[in-house]
Amino acid sequence: MRFFLGLDGGGTKTACAVCDEDGRILALSAGGPSNHLSLPGGEEALREVLRCVVGNALSQAGIARHRLSAACLALAGVGLAGQSAIAASVATEVVPADNIVLENDAVAALVGATAKSWGVVVISGTGSIAVGIDRTGRRVRAGGWGYLIGDEGSGYDIGRRGLTAVARAHDGRGGYTILVEKALAHYGLKTPDELRSVLYRSETRAKDVASFAPLVVASAYEGDAVSVDILRSAGRELGLSVVAVVKALGLGDEEFDVAPCGSVFKAGELVIDPFRSEVLRAAPSARIVSPRFPPVMGALMIALQRVGRTVDDVVLSNLANSCLEHGLPVGDGMYGRKD
Repeated sequence: MRFFLGLDGGGTKTACAVCDEDGRILALSAGGPSNHLSLPGGEEALREVLRCVVGNALSQAGIARHRLSAACLALAGVGLAGQSAIAASVATEVVPADNIVLENDAVAALVGATAKSWGVVVISGTGSIAVGIDRTGRRVRAGGWGYLIGDEGSGYDIGRRGLTAVARAHDGRGGYTILVEKALAHYGLKTPDELRSVLYRSETRAKDVASFAPLVVASAYEGDAVSVDILRSAGRELGLSVVAVVKALGLGDEEFDVAPCGSVFKAGELVIDPFRSEVLRAAPSARIVSPRFPPVMGALMIALQRVGRTVDDVVLSNLANSCLEHGLPVGDGMYGRKD
C-alpha cells in the first residue's frame, strides 16, 4: 500500500492530511502559520511547524515508520512557480517522502476547489489574490500585493473602507451610516475620534482592520446603504482580478471553472452578484463553482498525481466521504449560472 501526504500552509494556520492511494484519508492534523517570509522565526519557525503537523499526521495514520510515496507541500511564501530554496530544504529534512512537490498555496486551493489541474481560483480572506492555470500548465496571478498597495476586495479592504466611512460620517464629509455605532462598540470607544489611537498603534496589523469587515457585512444586510456599496465594490474588484487572469491566459472564449474561496464570499449575493457579472462579461462560458474540497485536499491530489495516480471518480468519492467523516466542507454545486 502506498501513502501520500498533502499540506496547506499559510499566514494563519497549517493543515496536513495523509491518505492511501485510493484517496481514503487516514489522518488530519493542524498547526500554526507556516509562511516563512512573515514568521518572526523565518526558516526555523517553518521547520518547527512542519515537523509538528507532519509528525502528528503520520503518527495518527500509524505509518510513522513508513516512507511516503509522495508529498505535496503547498505553502504561502513559495512563488507561483513552486520554488523556494528555504522551503525546499526544510521539506526535504522534515518530510519522509520519496517524492516531494513544493507548491504555492493558491495552486492547491485551485486544484482542491475545482478537482482539476486548470481553471481559476480567487481567494479573499484578510488579503486577496487570483490565480489561473491553463490547459498547458501556464500560470498567472493577479492581486496578492498585500494591504499596503493592493488586496482589493479583501477583508482588510472591506474593513478599511468601512472605517473610512465612519471617519467621513463623523467629519461631515459623508452621509450617516450605522457603521459609526458598530465601530464604537467593536473597538470599545466613546467617540470616533478615538479611532486614531487604536488604529495607529505600532502593533496594529492588517487583521485588526479586517476584523471590522464582518460588521460591514452585517450592516449591509441591515439595509445600510454605505455598507451595501462597500460589499458590491469588493465583489467587482474580485471579479476584475479574475478578468485580468482570464485575459492573460486567453481563456475568454473557453469553458473553465472559477472557484471563489475565502471568508469574504460568505457575505453572499451582495459580493457574488457583482463578482459574477464582471467575470461573465469577460468570459461568458465560465462556470462559477463552489469549492469542492479545501486546499489541503488539493495538495493530496497533487501528491497522488505526482506518481501517476489518476484522480478519478474512486479517489474523488473517497476524498468526499472522508472529508464528511472528518467534518471538512465539501462543495455541492454552482454559485450561479449564466442565463
